[in-house]
Amino acid sequence: MSLSDPLLRKLSRADAKKAIYIDFEGPGRSPENPAPRPSLLGIFHQDGYEAVILDPSLSILSKGKVGFPGPRRMEPDLNRVLAELVAKAREQGVPILHFSRHEEEMIKAHCDPVVSQSFGMHACNAKLLIDWWARQRPVNRPSERTLDDYCRLGGIPCPVPPQPGVAETLRRLARDCSKVRRWTSLSPERKEQARELFHYNRGDCRALYKLTLKASSLLAALPRR
Repeated sequence: MSLSDPLLRKLSRADAKKAIYIDFEGPGRSPENPAPRPSLLGIFHQDGYEAVILDPSLSILSKGKVGFPGPRRMEPDLNRVLAELVAKAREQGVPILHFSRHEEEMIKAHCDPVVSQSFGMHACNAKLLIDWWARQRPVNRPSERTLDDYCRLGGIPCPVPPQPGVAETLRRLARDCSKVRRWTSLSPERKEQARELFHYNRGDCRALYKLTLKASSLLAALPRR
């Protein structure tokens, strides 16, 4: 076994159950904006799911009341959001887990270096542990290593993205939300896309949680040296 992160090497199933899971969604890169800020951050933990809307143009999405998977709040200051997460992780003695290096790159690109360093001390890339778990499977190991591939390997329903995709959905929502002041003024199509977006984000967080539980259970079953 090779897991370089000591947080992952010691992660028990009980730790995985209590951990904080995060997932960013953003509008995607473009020639005009090669490093866009994330539009929202999903947070999943023992208390449930919460979405933090980071893009001010999407603020009215916090006002919708029907059909959403959990509470949403507007907070454009990513530094503040991460400082809150780190404080919660420190207080509860739990790690912050994410899938892939995308979250790390977003934080390094858009956050204060002190906040980024503090986050890095309490967070780790759970994909490394899930990669290891997948390699232990004797059959049906996926050729790709996406979240969907691992969900299929683990018998977990794949999160369903909004149509026509997350990045384009966020671009359309940002464009239309900036033209109105109230949630009720959005078109039915945009309202449904918004709901689908948050359900997808929650699904990503939950899938990461379930895969980490499987991987940490297998890790715990190994003989300790």
